[in-house]
Amino acid sequence: MDLNVSVCTDCHIIKTSKTFHCYSCGVCIEGYDKHCLFIGQCLGEENIKYFYSFLLFNGLFILYLL
Repeated sequence: MDLNVSVCTDCHIIKTSKTFHCYSCGVCIEGYDKHCLFIGQCLGEENIKYFYSFLLFNGLFILYLL
């Protein structure tokens, strides 16, 4: 349990120490990693594994094409 909680001044939600407000998307992301301009979305705890899978399969596809 994370006792370091605060309220986001933009979203007006309770956020933990692992939450970050992305000003590009305008939302708070739990476990924020980065905002990816390539997919136009923030990467956090929920979708980072799908992003890495996306990168892996695209790399394999490029190798297949070569």
